[in-house]
Amino acid sequence: MSPNENGMGRPFAGEDRRSTTTRLRMEPAEVERLDRLADKLNTTRSGAIREGLRRLEDQIDGEQE
Repeated sequence: MSPNENGMGRPFAGEDRRSTTTRLRMEPAEVERLDRLADKLNTTRSGAIREGLRRLEDQIDGEQE
């Protein structure tokens, strides 16, 4: 597994699939929760947010079936 497949590490040369940056305002307690989840998932804050989006989308898609 390459370091990029789990959201860790620098992108490979020429890889720009994650070229968009989004800023988010959070309460300190939310940042602590995010950091805790990222640690549990062994990923970065960004990786934890992406995983949360994927899980939320799967949940919503499952409810619509």
